[in-house]
Amino acid sequence: MATAILLPFVCQTCGREDHRQVNPGPCDDCGAPMKMAQVDASTRHLIADPGHGWAIVTPARLASYGISESMISPYSYQDRDGGQIALEEDCDAGVFIEAFKRVHEEYPHFTSEHQDPCPIRSWASYGKKPSSW
Repeated sequence: MATAILLPFVCQTCGREDHRQVNPGPCDDCGAPMKMAQVDASTRHLIADPGHGWAIVTPARLASYGISESMISPYSYQDRDGGQIALEEDCDAGVFIEAFKRVHEEYPHFTSEHQDPCPIRSWASYGKKPSSW
């Protein structure tokens, strides 16, 4: 079983920080809501070109959420050294997002970038899930 991914949750009033797998609820110090901090562990990067977009994750991050290559379509890509997976935006990124939400009870943060041309299109196909498209 994968190690639990602990995320920082920060009180929006007093700044208290707590590292947990899920939002701890109200702050123990002041009672205000805790909010997931935007850090590397809670943030994914979206890269888009004029025709499509991909969420970038690592194979280790996919495995930590129980996502295998057989759950991902061949429309996602893997970089040359295998260190990054580009999950296509229409279906495969949703598999990751829902797994993240199931574990942490919150959606991940995203940053985005537009690239034209986009090198992801030259990466090798990653997924093995039969396509229904």
